[in-house]
Amino acid sequence: MQLPRPILPLACLVALVPAAANAGARPGRRPASQLPVTRAAFQDLSPADWMLPAAEASMPGRVQALNTEHYRFYIREAAREEAGRIVEQLEALWRFYQETLASLVPLENPRGKVTVFFFSGPEELDHFVELVPAPPDGRRGGVLWNRSPAFIAFDASAILGSSDLGVLFHAVVRAGHQVLLYEPGVEGSWWLREGLAVYFMQTLIDREGRFRVGQIRTSEEYIRDITPRGRLAAGIFWAQKPRKALKAARKSYRKRHHLPIRDLLDLTADHSWSDAAARDTASVEAWILVHFLLHGKEGALRPRPASFLSRERRGEGGAEAFRRTVSGDLERFESFLYGHVSRMI
Repeated sequence: MQLPRPILPLACLVALVPAAANAGARPGRRPASQLPVTRAAFQDLSPADWMLPAAEASMPGRVQALNTEHYRFYIREAAREEAGRIVEQLEALWRFYQETLASLVPLENPRGKVTVFFFSGPEELDHFVELVPAPPDGRRGGVLWNRSPAFIAFDASAILGSSDLGVLFHAVVRAGHQVLLYEPGVEGSWWLREGLAVYFMQTLIDREGRFRVGQIRTSEEYIRDITPRGRLAAGIFWAQKPRKALKAARKSYRKRHHLPIRDLLDLTADHSWSDAAARDTASVEAWILVHFLLHGKEGALRPRPASFLSRERRGEGGAEAFRRTVSGDLERFESFLYGHVSRMI
């Protein structure tokens, strides 16, 4: 699938409005203790309860809101021109993400927008993290994300090229699921969220700005434009060396050291991993599953996950729903699943 990069000028995409009438010089550091700290309180807050105060406390100068079709950005007024390139790229990524999901399951109109905090340096991002009411769901170097409420915060000084943009897209997908794929209040299955995020992270962006999905990055392609300032790819072994990760997953399956598909399917979105290595391995397995459903048997499987996703989006997913809608024999399905890895490699 290829989608052209948008060529509309920034003025056609966004409307810039003051974030607050009294937004002026940067306020003093606001103690994190002044904000709610429990996850339940965090999810119940409206964006106005904490997002604007946290942005104003973390960014120097006047803070403004930049509204696009799918995002609401908080940026420094002085960074408007700097933000323009990434704003257009994120809109293109969202359209590509939405188009790909729509090939699987009918989508409703997005329920709200993803909030994005655009910081100009690591100090601003770190200060913002101190003020977030509860720990975000994930962070990779200069990018962090949260699914509910759906937001992304990133250090723009670390977004250096297409490789770093891939990490930012990873965050877009994670936050975007909540406003596009799931019904309100539903967080869904860990494997689907994680598998789709890793699948999209492997997307290649060519020199013309077109997207190529379903292919596997080589290590050289992934790291070719990382400079000493680039921090985002650090620690994402399955993104930097995906073929190595796939071969390891296939070997684990042959030795029966993998996470059985029934267990993978039953993991909830808030599953807590005590072992980082086990989580990374499960991420690769989730990616293999998503790739197989999308591309296995020349795409012939796609009607089956569409039926499953119609249940998943309502919070009715899991192994039993998968067995009823995709494959009644999970062990046989699993053998086909890991046979598909050879095609991915």
